[in-house]
Amino acid sequence: MPSFAVNIPAYLMMLIMNKLPTTLAVVLMMFVLLSCQPKEQNKPNSGTRLWHQHELRNAFLDDGMDVKVDVEGDSSDILILSYLLFDDVWDRKFQTNGSYKAWQKMGYKKVILQDEGEDYRHEQDLTIPIVETY
Repeated sequence: MPSFAVNIPAYLMMLIMNKLPTTLAVVLMMFVLLSCQPKEQNKPNSGTRLWHQHELRNAFLDDGMDVKVDVEGDSSDILILSYLLFDDVWDRKFQTNGSYKAWQKMGYKKVILQDEGEDYRHEQDLTIPIVETY
């Protein structure tokens, strides 16, 4: 485990891992880990985002969803999620549960949600502030 993870209170990690669906727990854990890094190391890089691609894929699988996770772009800053059931409900879910904000903090500039039949496609621009509306 990275040395900066020692600063994370054990109760917070237990709360994240035991009380939330795996997908959201992984997103929040990445956000917490990035927040605990010293400021000079606080910028995620393409390697971090490529690692996150595999972790997020596994988290979706653990939740019983066959979501394909790809990372594209020169700096690996475009996150592409493909799932048969993606629609506006999922977009709204990612807005309200903090996923878009967490992905923005990880350095992604865009998130693309698309269904596997390509009937639905939504591009969320993360270069602008994310407004969470409830």
